[in-house]
Amino acid sequence: MIEQGFVTLLHLSAQAALVGLVIWLVKALLGRRLTPPFHYFIWLLVFIKLTVPIPIASSWSLFNIGSGESASVSWRVPQVQSTGSDETAPQDIDANTPIAPNADAVPVMPETSQPRSVWGGLALLSRIWFAVASLSLVCLVWNYLRLKRNVYKGQATEIDSIYEEAFASCCAKSNGLADAKIVFTSYAKTPFVFGFFEPLIVFPSGLLSGLSLEEYKAIVRHEAMHIQLHHHKIKLITSAISIVYWFNPFIWLFGKAMQNDAEMHCDNAVIRKSGDAEENAYLQAMLKVAQHRPHNAVTLLHFGQSNLRRRVHHIMNRKSIPNYAFVLSVVLTIVLAITLLTTAKANNDSVASPSEVNNDSAASPSETIFDAASINTVKIRADAATVQFVQATDSKITIGLDVRDEYASHYTLENKVTEAGVLDISLRNTAGGISLSPGAISLGPSAILTIALPQYELDRLDISLNASNAILDSFTVAQLAVSLNAGNIELVNNAIGALACLNNAGTMTMQTETLDFDFDIAANAGIIEITTQSRPADMHLHIKATVGHIELPSDWDYQETSQLADVQYDFTAGNGTHKGNITCTAGSVIIK
Repeated sequence: MIEQGFVTLLHLSAQAALVGLVIWLVKALLGRRLTPPFHYFIWLLVFIKLTVPIPIASSWSLFNIGSGESASVSWRVPQVQSTGSDETAPQDIDANTPIAPNADAVPVMPETSQPRSVWGGLALLSRIWFAVASLSLVCLVWNYLRLKRNVYKGQATEIDSIYEEAFASCCAKSNGLADAKIVFTSYAKTPFVFGFFEPLIVFPSGLLSGLSLEEYKAIVRHEAMHIQLHHHKIKLITSAISIVYWFNPFIWLFGKAMQNDAEMHCDNAVIRKSGDAEENAYLQAMLKVAQHRPHNAVTLLHFGQSNLRRRVHHIMNRKSIPNYAFVLSVVLTIVLAITLLTTAKANNDSVASPSEVNNDSAASPSETIFDAASINTVKIRADAATVQFVQATDSKITIGLDVRDEYASHYTLENKVTEAGVLDISLRNTAGGISLSPGAISLGPSAILTIALPQYELDRLDISLNASNAILDSFTVAQLAVSLNAGNIELVNNAIGALACLNNAGTMTMQTETLDFDFDIAANAGIIEITTQSRPADMHLHIKATVGHIELPSDWDYQETSQLADVQYDFTAGNGTHKGNITCTAGSVIIK
């Protein structure tokens, strides 16, 4: 799962880098023809791209360029049928012993055209990324808390009341800052805003002696404007995002450029409400504060420290911004949002016609039909899909697949029948559940696999779900084996002879009339929830939990034993003919 997440971050990072370069080019070309708020807020498109993949396809999307085949593939995914004798007959399960999950149902890494050494290198890189990102986030929190402690530790106690009154006067003139606070401290070397929900203006006490009262007010107005514009909140959020993408230097450069534009945005907002005398005091204050050493913290907004020459030039020439700048900025924001945040649009003209699809059966290009008379075992493996089981109206097994166009090139459906009467259905995702097309990132199931099964009893049904969902409702199965790898399955009112379930970080919910059948369930960081209508009449249930959560009905007379981190439960009803075994490791099992 870490590998899949890392691959997703790599592609989001590459897309965001392209978005940032386009924004930088637009800003460089148009410059002063755009408003200061545009120069600042347009950088948010980069961080939106990093955190919120928007699955809206558009012909205007920048990612249509070079998307090629991957963005114009038909949803008619190839289906392969073969018959061979390479499969052996399924092993019978003794009715009096718990069954173990079938080895074929254990989740495996998707097959790709890449050599195994590449996957091994990806696993190593993903763990390095996770370790560095985790450590960096911990350091960010630690430095934040240490800064807060040092600010209050160096708080000055003897400050002339005139500065407090001037601060209150400045805040009263600003919307939403009536409850703002200021802290004078010897720890700080330059003024900055600190905090998120209740921000403080931190002012160096040693700087007061070198400032006039008007210059002090100018600095306070600047820091108060940062709070009013929510720059401090955006800075903290973007800093955390940059840490997650620590491997991409472009993200750090864009964050730094955004911080510089935040200062110019704030300068513009303050100067617009100032007179000539206040503007002169503002410029003098910038020059004096710039002489002090800035505090080394990535989450702070400093007065007078960011690109001083550019800021002064902008203030002195602010009247040169044309009147149409506002309209141009709004229009350009809309255009950039559409072109940079949307995904590539599939070319429907490239959809294959039915005559071009190789399918030996009489079904439509999206379906495959098998005669159920010769099939006694069905094995299903699905990656990043939703599996739908429906009741067939005849003695046929019908398999249908529907995939969104932009993700179709990553899915392969293979159907194989062996001489032993085993139907093997395998829906594989070559990207490990993640679409790798330039304009589309899929974080969840992007395919719907529909399987119509006859109502007669199957000897065995194996279901393996990798990041997939499935519902099995009102079927009769002699032996059911379920394997979940971050998947979800719901079993409703099925007649089951024996059940095996291996649940790794997945969720299995089951509704049944009674638990009087053999089952073996393992929950590894997974959730198992069983709802039964009646108390078992003839079974023995054994549960072992290691750092897990277990809930059993209060009217069951079970025995509980504990040893270190292990807790065991035993329940016997009747002669205990049927055997139920549940092993829970850092998971949850609820029976009600």
